[in-house]
Amino acid sequence: MVFGFSGRKHSPETKEKMRLAHLGKPTWNKGIPLTLETRYKMSVVRKGRLAWNKGITTPQEVREKIRIARLGVKRGKYRVRRK
Repeated sequence: MVFGFSGRKHSPETKEKMRLAHLGKPTWNKGIPLTLETRYKMSVVRKGRLAWNKGITTPQEVREKIRIARLGVKRGKYRVRRK
């Protein structure tokens, strides 16, 4: 036997009320540091995974746009400020 709100949907009015109730409040876990054990577990899980953008090439048109946008911009210690 299932109790509660299972299988139902909130109305747009109710969603708006919930949004306003949480607005401006920090999340429940903000400021709580992760333990070393938790950080280690997260690290182990990520090992061996490929990056989400691995193997995706940037289209030539986009590369040209980036090149044009970066013309005259020096990299490194001395950067040119653009207006």
